[in-house]
Amino acid sequence: SRKNAIAGGAVMKRKIFPALSILLLICVVFPLDSHFTCRIFQTDLAFAQSGFVLEDFALYSLKETKLYNIGESKGNIGSNGDIDITKGVSGSVIGSLQALDQVKNESEIGIYGDVTAPVIDDNGTLFVSGQVIVSTDLTPFTLTELSISSSGPDLEAPENTVMTIEPGSYGNLKLKKGSTLNLSCGEYYFVKFEAYEFVAINLDVIGDCGIYINIVEKMKIKEDVDMQINGGGPEDVHINFSGTDKIDVEDRAFLQGILTAPAAKVEFDNGSRLEGAVYANSIHLGKGASFRHYTANLDGHPPTADADGHQTVSVDEQVKLDGSGSSDPDGDAITYHWSIVSFPDGSNPALSDPASPTPTFSANLAGVYEIELVV
Repeated sequence: SRKNAIAGGAVMKRKIFPALSILLLICVVFPLDSHFTCRIFQTDLAFAQSGFVLEDFALYSLKETKLYNIGESKGNIGSNGDIDITKGVSGSVIGSLQALDQVKNESEIGIYGDVTAPVIDDNGTLFVSGQVIVSTDLTPFTLTELSISSSGPDLEAPENTVMTIEPGSYGNLKLKKGSTLNLSCGEYYFVKFEAYEFVAINLDVIGDCGIYINIVEKMKIKEDVDMQINGGGPEDVHINFSGTDKIDVEDRAFLQGILTAPAAKVEFDNGSRLEGAVYANSIHLGKGASFRHYTANLDGHPPTADADGHQTVSVDEQVKLDGSGSSDPDGDAITYHWSIVSFPDGSNPALSDPASPTPTFSANLAGVYEIELVV
């Protein structure tokens, strides 16, 4: 949360970013009455990364990655072309952005990592917890052209029925509304793969194995399709698509696995979710759509920094900071990293112990002191 506090007044504005673990205090010391007040800005601490390989990305496109009012997501985003964040308020992205052409933002969004591109055009509110790097020294990634063929019988699961398919080569697969598909370890080949509304797809990878779904011409994932992996994770399921038709993951559908579609556009509609990764010609995420890279922690939760709120001090008094109210929902040990980001000209404040939950410093001049707490 961000609090803009005016000393002695009652005006307060708030601006919220989720996933919090960094606390920024902007402290003002006035002479005479000597009020010491703070603006507080909390963000998530994300590691800055460099030297990426393709597998480090949750989303990577050859031409364009476009985000429209997406939900809170975890994973790096990249493109050989543009990353375009359109107008509106988006959830935070815990990860870095890397584009070989430009990053263009017209949204209000928090990026908890680095943003790297030759051109970074921010026409909205782009909060970056890491570094903003303007660089042309980026290497494009390539996606291997896929050549997939398949032949065999067409399969159809009628509404509200259960179908189990063994690995092999097939023609068109059509899963009607409310049906259930069971797949197990091995390689599957389909000319077309169509899952209609409320279809459940169960992927059984028990026994240290993988499932490979290879599709030639068409892939359709309709509203509320639910894909679940049993015995493993998204890294154990690979979906390869050699066609050029758009892959549309429709409203509220849940896709798991690593989808590779070098010649196609992949579009996630409103409220849809991805757990895994997508590497495609272009990628669009609609309103409320979200993603999580397959290496993201499913169980861990970020800690919350708490620097105790406002104080009143006189010039030359010791300012006592207190981060002992910080917490971790998983019960993990808290570490403290305090730093003074800015201070009045002529002052040279120093923290008594930046790693302590309760350090002090001397506010020897009137003005604004910016202090950051990372836990």
